[in-house]
Amino acid sequence: MTLDEWIVNGEVGVSSKTMWSAIKGVAKGNEQMGWNFDTPSDPDDFRRCYLFYKQCNLTKEDLQTVAKVFKWYKPFMDAWDEMVKLYEEESPKRSCPKLYARMKELNNEARTLDGWVQKSPNWWERKKATA
Repeated sequence: MTLDEWIVNGEVGVSSKTMWSAIKGVAKGNEQMGWNFDTPSDPDDFRRCYLFYKQCNLTKEDLQTVAKVFKWYKPFMDAWDEMVKLYEEESPKRSCPKLYARMKELNNEARTLDGWVQKSPNWWERKKATA
């Protein structure tokens, strides 16, 4: 499947669309994590990224393009092989607790790279811009 076919016919979520936009070169690179651009937050989000990778025959170089365009995506791209292994091991059981736990760690790293500060275990705030 081509990248253009995938965006129209694939299982698209925000995190996989974020990857697509970096690889296609349509992202500016200054986008912040949020509603329109984000990392996968749970195993089902990762499943869509995994399908995108497989169906479009992406390469490790493509993953590094995502990390270059979206600095906050780097923890996920660096841990790609680990996440694939966990997903392939756990998904047949229809539960991916190890993958989910790892993704939470990676999302904490990603938020920090995007300028967020953790205020409590489940509360993050964006750093205030300094004048």
